[in-house]
Amino acid sequence: MTETQSEHATTVVVAGDVDLATAPKLQAALVAVDGDVIVDLSEVSFLDSSGLSALIAGRKHAVAAGCGFEVRNPGELVERAMRITGVYDFLNATGSGAGRAADGTGPIGSNGAAPAA
Repeated sequence: MTETQSEHATTVVVAGDVDLATAPKLQAALVAVDGDVIVDLSEVSFLDSSGLSALIAGRKHAVAAGCGFEVRNPGELVERAMRITGVYDFLNATGSGAGRAADGTGPIGSNGAAPAA
């Protein structure tokens, strides 16, 4: 996992498996960010429920702070897991506006409620 900071956001690039062993590190990194967050999942090969929970916690933290949170580039299997569990739309919510999108291009959702499982 690597982090880069730009004028608009901190991008967290996640790689490999995100599971029970690695999800706590991801969650800790996401909630430690002050400001808008972009999570790049392009290098993630596996994501289980603990990884999904880490992403949800990261989004809730960002929204509670009035910041943007965006998940980008999930691979086919990762996106499928997010859609099947109902968290895809929650993690990628837009429109109700707790500030700008993580890359500064527009509003990002502020509904901090987790999806019904």
